[in-house]
Amino acid sequence: LVIKANIQPGQTVLINDICTGVAQAVYHICRYRSCPVWVVCSVAKRAWVHENLGIELDCIFDSPINPLLRDSVLESTDGEGVDIVVCSSEQSVVAVDFNLLKRFGHFCTVTQSGKRDIFSGTCLQIAAKKHVSVHFCDAIAMLACPRLCEQLQLSVEEGLSSGEVVPLKCRVHHEVESALLAAQNRTHPEA
Repeated sequence: LVIKANIQPGQTVLINDICTGVAQAVYHICRYRSCPVWVVCSVAKRAWVHENLGIELDCIFDSPINPLLRDSVLESTDGEGVDIVVCSSEQSVVAVDFNLLKRFGHFCTVTQSGKRDIFSGTCLQIAAKKHVSVHFCDAIAMLACPRLCEQLQLSVEEGLSSGEVVPLKCRVHHEVESALLAAQNRTHPEA
């Protein structure tokens, strides 16, 4: 988001699956940089997102292909769409409506399904029509590049110092069973 998409203050962002840790980190960076944000989460997590992240209810949607999301984004951006879409859920990235991205926007994903969609060419064919840059971050592969890891660590440390990066809320499980159940059910730390 910061290095590849070069997010700038005031740019518009759609974050798919705001309840993931990556998406919440992205949200805090966007908020710090005064970027208008629309988010996607399940209906069951909508109240948590509003109360804990402070996102207005009219900017929280239940599906990346919800026509109400499309209408809200397009109305707020004078029909242009958002500058950046961040996809952090394991659903197929092609489920994200590329029509919500403005021309020459950025699509960022950190998921294995995103990697599959990009390598299969599906995502690239759609993105090429709008001249959208596609960025995929594979954290495991990055470990093989010490210089990049150092750059990312420095960026995170600077972000923590400045307040741009906010530590995420978490729940500590003292029993393996409760941790596995939480992971299996994808329950939110505060749920």
